[in-house]
Amino acid sequence: VLLSAAAAVGQWSVCTWRCKMCPVLLVLLGFSGICTGDFSPPQFNISLDLPPEERWLSIADHYDKDYLKKYAEAIIEKFIPKWVHKAISPVVESLENYMPQPYAGEMRGASKGFGCSLADVIVLNLAYEITAFCTSIVAQDINGNLYHARNMDYPFPAILRNMTMDILYVRNGQVAYRGTTFAGYVGIWTGQSPGKFTISGDERSQGFWWENAVAAFLMKNTPASWLMRNVSVSDL
Repeated sequence: VLLSAAAAVGQWSVCTWRCKMCPVLLVLLGFSGICTGDFSPPQFNISLDLPPEERWLSIADHYDKDYLKKYAEAIIEKFIPKWVHKAISPVVESLENYMPQPYAGEMRGASKGFGCSLADVIVLNLAYEITAFCTSIVAQDINGNLYHARNMDYPFPAILRNMTMDILYVRNGQVAYRGTTFAGYVGIWTGQSPGKFTISGDERSQGFWWENAVAAFLMKNTPASWLMRNVSVSDL
């Protein structure tokens, strides 16, 4: 039995149990820890049958847009050089020439729904490449059950904890795959393809974040979090 793990910022999570790292490790290694409380993030549906520009609009209605703007400004001010915003300008003007669908359209929709500038949404969707420190583990109990767990070591845990969400990606009335992400972030770093596999992405300290940005924009390479969505929906 392959069980999925959903990510919660600053916390570890295994299946529907969410708690601090030490108790979860005890559960995984000795099954002697006890998790209390429900730290599950909110769950939303995204219909893959809708145009990409419309998929995030209903989700945005559940969030305080002023809070989102503050959170976006705080992250950008802390980690994004000012020259990056200037470099993003031509991308904003002709986004589809630089980024593939459905991600270009979803970012346009997120920008409209959450009330953030498109430049901010694009930059924040590259945030993982700038500030990533994540780790995943897989463990097996004595009955052969597999547990896939991961942590996300982003800065600003108090902010991002409130932005974390589980997404069910629905096509033709059926769940095609599910993932854990943040409000306005169109990729996923934790996902599950029902009955097939679970997947999580982690950081590797090699190269510079701007190399990823250049590869994404100019060379039209696929960012890893988008690739994880592509893999999750495929017929592997």
